[in-house]
Amino acid sequence: MITISRPDQQGTGVQKYRIYANDQKVCEIENGEKIQIDLNPGNYEIEAKVFWFGSKILKTDLTNGEELIVRGPKYGIWIAFIPSVIYAILVFLDLDSTIVLYSFLGLCLLIIGILFSPIFRKNYIEIVKKEASL
Repeated sequence: MITISRPDQQGTGVQKYRIYANDQKVCEIENGEKIQIDLNPGNYEIEAKVFWFGSKILKTDLTNGEELIVRGPKYGIWIAFIPSVIYAILVFLDLDSTIVLYSFLGLCLLIIGILFSPIFRKNYIEIVKKEASL
């Protein structure tokens, strides 16, 4: 039996994270939830996923009573505000409306490209083994 916990984080709590052990779905965990799952002790490749985002694979030797912690991104809610901030800056600069429109659309496409890049997608969720307390 191992414990999986997901600390309460603003901006990342809408969807459940799917947890996989050796490519088999073992559970789904909500924001702020702590659950116990029945896994035999042994070597596992643990991964968390939500939408097209995921975590790096955690290769670990699990024993009874261990705890895994699953966290969403630290910047969670702020990424939704990036296009609005960019648009506000462009309007503040009082540029020609055509330049503002094309600049805004270009920057939004750049942000979408970054979000869909493999580097970002595999680092969106963090999954770590909880350190044993002394």
